[in-house]
Amino acid sequence: MKALLCLCVLLVGLVSSNQVKIATPNNVSSGPSSVCGTYLNGSYVSMSGLFASNGSYTYQYKDVTFELQVCGNVQSNFGSSCSVASPVNMYNHTSSQCTNLGDITTVAWNMNPASDGVYVTYYHGSIEPNNIYQMSTRIYFYCNQNETSSTFVQMTDRYLFEFSVQTPLACPLQGVSTSTSTGSLTTTTTTGGTTGNNLNYNVTTTCGRYFNGTFVDLSPLFTSNGSYVMETLFATYEIQVCANVKTNYPSACKVPSPGNFINKTTGECIYLGDINVVSWDLNPSGNGVYIQYFHGQLDGSVYQRATRIYFQCDITTSADTVAFEHESVESQYHFTVNTINACSDFMIQQQTQSGTTTGSNSSTAHIPSLLLSFLVLLMLLAM
Repeated sequence: MKALLCLCVLLVGLVSSNQVKIATPNNVSSGPSSVCGTYLNGSYVSMSGLFASNGSYTYQYKDVTFELQVCGNVQSNFGSSCSVASPVNMYNHTSSQCTNLGDITTVAWNMNPASDGVYVTYYHGSIEPNNIYQMSTRIYFYCNQNETSSTFVQMTDRYLFEFSVQTPLACPLQGVSTSTSTGSLTTTTTTGGTTGNNLNYNVTTTCGRYFNGTFVDLSPLFTSNGSYVMETLFATYEIQVCANVKTNYPSACKVPSPGNFINKTTGECIYLGDINVVSWDLNPSGNGVYIQYFHGQLDGSVYQRATRIYFQCDITTSADTVAFEHESVESQYHFTVNTINACSDFMIQQQTQSGTTTGSNSSTAHIPSLLLSFLVLLMLLAM
């Protein structure tokens, strides 16, 4: 009987130590994402007025139908065939196959090359048949005061699918849209001209991404004193979270940027990214999210510098810690931030159940259940 009781205790310990509830995310967009535009000639140009309330814009091209949503995931007309959440789908009527052409969370906004509007690029779509490229989508929004229309343009040799939209909303200093789109790209009216701030010292509208079904909001990490400063032997680094740095070196750092590198020997300041050319993704380790800013200063040979900040979930830290990690061969500057703000509800629950959290009044709150079972076993054997 004593042996059976001991076995039961061990089994209880094993079962209780592995109980994890899985969160189910909802990837369907019921409204436009909070960042839906970028700065153009000093004005924030928002495309949220083009969000299709009926689920998508559709384009027919030969035997293919494209479904596209502006700043959201498509609500597909092809049901279970298009099961992967995506801002753009391509449905082949011959093969009945649906291909996703991008990920809503891996996105970058920028000005059109001719500064006649803005464009958005969605990365991390399906792998193309030759297993070389991931498909992606680029939507060009062109300033046109007299027309609102859109069309599919082309697929490039690297499986980038391009669409073109003519709209007054892509014109700077046009104010805020007062209409709601129904999916037909009808002309919208605007009221009240607004002036943007290219310095963008305030936290951006979206400062995080969805992770395990939870929106991980990193805006609390925005530092009101202007920047996080890290010192190495030869350099000073300044970074800000979801905003441009307010630099301590104004005479040297002339270009607004979310990251700066100051050479201690020469005094030169190098900007490490553009606040408007940004993408979010999950950390490779799965323990948080990261943000990457592209289009920094040229490194003198091949690459434009970039900044990548890894936000790592840590529910035990009492203060957020920021550190410079390294510079990659592609001139990417990597930083890490350990913070509870990078934890999803699922991850907090998982770490709590494994006994890594604090705050319980019980003296055994930090002891894993297997260890408790072992202690009970020893007491039984001693009887």
